[in-house]
Parts: sequence; C-alpha cells; structure tokens
Amino acid sequence: MSNPIKTTLKEIVENPNKYLGREVEVEGTLTYAGKAPRGPVYTINLPQEEYCVGILKSGDASILCYGLEALSFCDYDQQKVVITGIVIRVQETIALRVLRVKFVK
Repeated sequence: MSNPIKTTLKEIVENPNKYLGREVEVEGTLTYAGKAPRGPVYTINLPQEEYCVGILKSGDASILCYGLEALSFCDYDQQKVVITGIVIRVQETIALRVLRVKFVK
C-alpha cells in the first residue's frame, strides 16, 4: 500500500470527499466509545463485521473510528495517538477504518 496522506481531522471533516477511500494519518485524542451492536437490525452506521469503536478528537473536530478490536483500551483511552486508517462514508457518517495506532511521542 502507498504512503498514507498526513492530514488533520479538521481537513477530513471539512473535505471528506477528498479523502474517501484513501489511507490517511491523523493525530488526536482517542476515546473508547464501547462496542457497536452487530447485525442489520441495529441502526448504527457501521459495517456489520466491526465491533469496537472510538472517537478521535483534535480541537473541535472529531471522527468515529472502528476496527479497534485488537487494542487494549485501558492503555489507549484518553491518550494522544496517531492513527493510520481508511476514510469511509456509511450513509451520512464519515468514519476511519483503523489500520494502525501508535502513541504520540
């Protein structure tokens, strides 16, 4: 895969079409939001195969992150991180499909 585009959450939120389907790298504070229900009967706007979700915030901008099943949230919750992921749109929700997470140094 090519190098991710280094950008900001504000830029993704303001110009989502520019980043849809592309791999990006963004920095922010990750907050564990819980487990999303699986299956088509639920109204959450996430693909059915993903489960753990979080919110990445930077300034006034925030984005839903999913695909966090491998994380130990006691280590990552409320921490500044750099996330590499794919920007997607599910219905009207912009989200990041997380590929990698690392702590900000």
